[in-house]
Amino acid sequence: MRQVLQNELHAQKSGLAQLSHAILASLGVLTFEPGFNLQPANKIIVFMVDGLGLRLLDEYCSHAPFLKTLLGRSQSFRVGFPATTATSLASFALGQGSGEHGVVGSRFALDAQTSFTPLPWKSGSPHHDQDLIVESSIFKDETTVWETAREQGLNIECILPAKFVDSRYSKAVYRGATFTPYEDYSHCGFRIRNAQKNLSRQLIYVYLGELDYAGHIHGPHSQAWLNRLQEVDTLISSIASTLTQGTQLLVTADHGMTTLCSEVSFDFDTDQHLQEGVAWIAGDIRARHVYVKDGNFPAVMERWKNKLGDDFTVLSRSQAVNEGLFGGSTRFEQRIGDMIVYPTGQGGILQSLREKDQTLWNGHHGALTDEDQLSPLLIYTNR
Repeated sequence: MRQVLQNELHAQKSGLAQLSHAILASLGVLTFEPGFNLQPANKIIVFMVDGLGLRLLDEYCSHAPFLKTLLGRSQSFRVGFPATTATSLASFALGQGSGEHGVVGSRFALDAQTSFTPLPWKSGSPHHDQDLIVESSIFKDETTVWETAREQGLNIECILPAKFVDSRYSKAVYRGATFTPYEDYSHCGFRIRNAQKNLSRQLIYVYLGELDYAGHIHGPHSQAWLNRLQEVDTLISSIASTLTQGTQLLVTADHGMTTLCSEVSFDFDTDQHLQEGVAWIAGDIRARHVYVKDGNFPAVMERWKNKLGDDFTVLSRSQAVNEGLFGGSTRFEQRIGDMIVYPTGQGGILQSLREKDQTLWNGHHGALTDEDQLSPLLIYTNR
């Protein structure tokens, strides 16, 4: 029977941050609380499979025979809001909720005149193409959980696709780790096996992003997505067969994925009713920040609620913060939209002119539905 963790918590806490703390505690880092029923270990390998939501894995587990063997004893948890890659990876590596670490979405306001897109680390005007940001003061200048773990003798190896190793995002988020690039899944397997030769206490973090890409472009039920799932399963199975004794292998995800229903989706760029009184919007199609022009907030909020109806939740910034949507502490409240808007089902808020590529995607995520939020935690140990 699968154990479901935090299922009644809505999204007040980042499950990924809590998972990070639990992993470090199981590796003997004394300052962190244990959890997720993780046992003490000298070495843990974490596969972060981008987009491997629990609902999708349950439905298509026949295409992942090794992962299927782990499902019966698996756990699940809610990743945190918004359920998007830039936020979730930061929550895991930094051990904080989105309101604490400040990556409050896939795109958000640094201030009234500046928008920021964290994955490519670009900023600019809210209404124009982004320019590469020079300064790196996006996060608070403080010790991260991985840096704390390193100070206590834990070796952390971060195995990433080569194209991401030198990115500003990776360097900002994965502080405290040694970076190891890989070119493809065969090379990734080689890198992991080589990393296991290190005899010290060790966390090996492996990021796999191809499944998410296939889901966005082709859809999470497509043959392309299933092919990527099979490749993920083959890689993880191959590593499981070579684990050193006592090593734990964990498989988890940063978010799930679903498809949009056009009948309950709206296009901000062509809807003058939604545009009225709004300066600009940001975030994901399924998790929007809405920045309102001065003096227009009450009317704009009422207009959006009436327009979107029961298919969406519309919260003021203060409501979202007070309900803990961005975590228990919100040090970056000014980055959050005046309104937070997310669908209760399969809807979304599109920007067909500003976000042409995303509008054409088949797969989306970000909201609080189980399809967006629920992540598996699969555990394999070579005893």
